[in-house]
Amino acid sequence: MDVADLVSELKSSIHRKDEVKVRNILGPIKDLAVVRSIDEKFYNTYNNIDPVNFAIECGAEKIAIYLVEKSFPTDRLYQQELVQCDQWCYFDHGNDRCPAMYDAADNAINAYMHKLKNIIQAIREGKHKPGEGITSPYIEETVKSESEKMEPVKQEKPGMPIFTLHKETAVEEAKKVIDNYGKNYVSKDGNTLFHCYITKPKVYFYVFAAAGVPVNIQNCPECQFSHYIKETAVEEAKKVIDNWGKNYVSKDGNTLFHCYITKPKVYFYVFAAAGVPVNIQNCDGDTALHMAVRAASVDAAEALLQCCADPMIRNKMGQTPIDMSDNETITKLLNKFKPGVVSAICNDKAQTLDRVLKNTWCCTDCVVKEGKTAIELAETKVYEGKSEKCLSVLKSYRKTSQLIHAVLCHDVETTRKLLEREKLPVNIRFRDRIGKTLLSHCIEQHNTELVRLLVEHGARINQIRVRLHEDTDVTIPLFHKCLLDNDCLDIAKFLNPQMDPAEHKEKDQAGNTAVLAAIEKGLSVRYIQWLIQVTRGSALVDRNADGLTPKELATAKNNTEVVKMIDKYIIQNVVQESGIPTLLLPQFAINFCCEEDITRITDEKTKKTLIELLQDSNDKYNMKKWLNFKEVGNYAEKIMRAASGGDIFEKEIRMKSSDGGLSYIKEKYDANYRDRNGFTAMTRAIVFHKFDIIEYLCTTRPMLKTLPDNFNRYPLHYAYALPEPESERVRKLLLEKNPQDIEKRVDKDGLYPADYAAFRDSLKVQQILYDARTLNVYAQRGPPLGRWPVGALKDPPEEE
Repeated sequence: MDVADLVSELKSSIHRKDEVKVRNILGPIKDLAVVRSIDEKFYNTYNNIDPVNFAIECGAEKIAIYLVEKSFPTDRLYQQELVQCDQWCYFDHGNDRCPAMYDAADNAINAYMHKLKNIIQAIREGKHKPGEGITSPYIEETVKSESEKMEPVKQEKPGMPIFTLHKETAVEEAKKVIDNYGKNYVSKDGNTLFHCYITKPKVYFYVFAAAGVPVNIQNCPECQFSHYIKETAVEEAKKVIDNWGKNYVSKDGNTLFHCYITKPKVYFYVFAAAGVPVNIQNCDGDTALHMAVRAASVDAAEALLQCCADPMIRNKMGQTPIDMSDNETITKLLNKFKPGVVSAICNDKAQTLDRVLKNTWCCTDCVVKEGKTAIELAETKVYEGKSEKCLSVLKSYRKTSQLIHAVLCHDVETTRKLLEREKLPVNIRFRDRIGKTLLSHCIEQHNTELVRLLVEHGARINQIRVRLHEDTDVTIPLFHKCLLDNDCLDIAKFLNPQMDPAEHKEKDQAGNTAVLAAIEKGLSVRYIQWLIQVTRGSALVDRNADGLTPKELATAKNNTEVVKMIDKYIIQNVVQESGIPTLLLPQFAINFCCEEDITRITDEKTKKTLIELLQDSNDKYNMKKWLNFKEVGNYAEKIMRAASGGDIFEKEIRMKSSDGGLSYIKEKYDANYRDRNGFTAMTRAIVFHKFDIIEYLCTTRPMLKTLPDNFNRYPLHYAYALPEPESERVRKLLLEKNPQDIEKRVDKDGLYPADYAAFRDSLKVQQILYDARTLNVYAQRGPPLGRWPVGALKDPPEEE
């Protein structure tokens, strides 16, 4: 075999990741000069890429290590196709090395091939010599002819270790099992490698134990083994592809999609990216989508539809997946994707195709029919005389589709290349305006690298709400996705400086801010403490829909550790080391916090209560006046009555203001009081139609426009809830300056202020207005704080 043929055979073997073939090709070669000539020929023949870098690009780490041990060079620079050096790039670096070019060690790091990187580094530092790490080939040339006569043991079901016949020692066989499956392998039945190889020689167990395989794991189906499996779902899915190939079909006609229908969604994205056909029917005529619908798996159905599964295919019973569905969420999904990418292409429905692609994150490069991808199928239809519009739609969407599915596959490198090369949108929604974004998906999957990439390229965080999960239309602020569990703390810390501080105040469907939601979900004390610290303690006065502050909620849940942490934070931050009270102290009083919850907190060091510490402090700013919570509450109630146009009692004398309370507000208003409903003077003035007070507060206290109530309703929500023409008049006052600060704010249900106009006559809105007029500052029902506005309902809406 001459060098050209050898190089061609070597490239083909590397591409197939056939390590045995590579060893057989290069094994007899001992001369370093011959190795160099092979490398040179390979480099010149195949677009300036050497064998080692080519093996890295193919994901064949073991082959790359073998090539390095055979003394193939590792210092050649290689520039990947998606990162070409143009004239502007060259202008930046001149004759110096292009930053987009890497040698084998750099590429090994980028491909997470740490073992390869360490070997290259050791050779460069003289700690290791090429050839020292080469082990005997798995199949020697002398054995090959005999092994070919053996019929391989065929595995019936994917997912279990493969037992093969070969002429290795028991030790080598055991080590090979560890290399292939890893020490933390657990089958679907809970079996470790010890279980699976129970009939093997004793040395297997010694090798497994030395490698760290857990020895006391029970194979109970109910047990959770994810603690022992360090591989991500992506790595597991890729291993399935490596073991079985993209064209695997069982004796029942099931593809990998069918076999792994209960696995996480990322399996389907990885399978589709690898070229597994998505619409193959098994012996019963069922596609994987039929099986997902039958299993009522929303995740599997959604992922398959995004991979261009055809919802119009019928099985042998004549049923489409829609015919079989009795799950409301899955039925909605199927109708959203209907008629599907394949049917739209085959029937030349370009507008339908455009709708399906752009609203549903469908992939243009999945194998959908007759071994062809969606684009290849469209090209075939063009040759048959069909319109080119479908092909044009697919091509225009292709780059965006590649980005979306690179993110869904957790492929960081491909995502980075696409974002750096193409100016692609990163804020696209799935399904509709409350569906998840790419960023929210990455947060859910705890993928910090992708979160950083997307934010660096413009992914929005502020004023974004997404579904709590895909089975519901209930929405939460995007930042609340970081509150899924304690593992998301690093992502939350990264997002915090990138977003508007007001996002910490946005609420979920229960009226919980980020701190309240973290307490509700039982997150760690460390996480909750960090959330309180980044809001500088202001989160401690926020209330949920039940009117509970963070401390009150933690107390209700018997979470004593969180209560202690909050008490310690208050002690440390209400009184400075110099003895001067901080501005945090008035916040507890003007937000109607419980006096006992604040003033009776005891300092662990001095054993003094907070009120005793404050009495001993240097109060040069006269902060102690805020310690009398009852007096502050009475004062705030008068402010609220004045804003409502009601009567005010001053020293047991009823005061009736000729200007409806405006003069009292001008004279007495000294803080942004917010009662236990979350109502401010602005809210009260709006629901009682006090336009002069609204105008005055907008001018002197514009911050009131941005303070929501316990249900996250802003003053502008209440303005839209009013009847016309009062609504228009109030809106003009609120939106006169900086309208962008409040127009896009949503309530706890994700409704914008303008949405309230559409159902201002509904029972719900009438109840909202009735509550704002009749709930006193302590959230107790009573007579209205002011005179009933003209036309207002004076009886509870339920009775009406």
